Amino acid sequence: MQRPPRFSLQSTLGRVTAYSLLLSAYSVLAVIKEYSRFAGYGDFPASVHAVLGAIVSILLVFRTNSAYAKWWEARTLWGSLINASRNLALKVRHFVPAAAADRQQLAHLLSVFADTLKDHLRQINDLKRVPGFEHLESDPDHPPSVVASRIYALVETWRQQKLISDQITRVLDVEARVLMDVCGGCERILNTRLAFSYRVFVNCCVVLYLLTLPWGLVQDFHGWTIPMVFVVAFLLVGLEIVAHSVESPFGHDADDLDLDGLCATLARSVSDILR
Repeated sequence: MQRPPRFSLQSTLGRVTAYSLLLSAYSVLAVIKEYSRFAGYGDFPASVHAVLGAIVSILLVFRTNSAYAKWWEARTLWGSLINASRNLALKVRHFVPAAAADRQQLAHLLSVFADTLKDHLRQINDLKRVPGFEHLESDPDHPPSVVASRIYALVETWRQQKLISDQITRVLDVEARVLMDVCGGCERILNTRLAFSYRVFVNCCVVLYLLTLPWGLVQDFHGWTIPMVFVVAFLLVGLEIVAHSVESPFGHDADDLDLDGLCATLARSVSDILR
């Protein structure tokens, strides 16, 4: 069952609002200064911040696009996993005169592969507690490959029993190989983040821009500087936090992929096909 998004202080929206309120409180200093005897000191031309804002926006757009591209690629890979599992189940149903127990075993292995891949991407190694894998002496280093090996072993058993020809074996391999291709693609997304130097540079640019923003706006907006800073901070900080949130799409947060739902969809599909 899909969990509803959590909109609390721990969520993306909550963090963006908290940082924006903090910067708004900071902008009060600029407003107080503007109505004091130091009104002529420390002001910056608003045109300077307009140019800097355009530069920061370009950096943030690239950062957000890169992060969303990874999120979308992850969703595409999981869609490919579901499609390949369905296609493999359909081909086995129509091309392999296997016993019902063998078909049920394949449906179980395909479902276990999806669940194991989900846990693997979340740094969980729980394969020994899965029915059919209790005999493992220890938790494997790479659980998805162990499950994929079982699937290939089942196909090889059918070939040795003369239930399928070498040509049908190759037909089944077209779909079976997608399982590990998807696994490798998800691992690449998980382990390859945007360059650390670029992320630090963007964060520093955003922080410096927002810290100087009130002093550039206060001459023109006076008391309205406070809500203006809140709006600008909400947009800029929001882009950065959203990019950071969607960059790793395999967790449990509201912005992450619904891997539990995808695994359930795959299990239902292959079970119905091979029933």
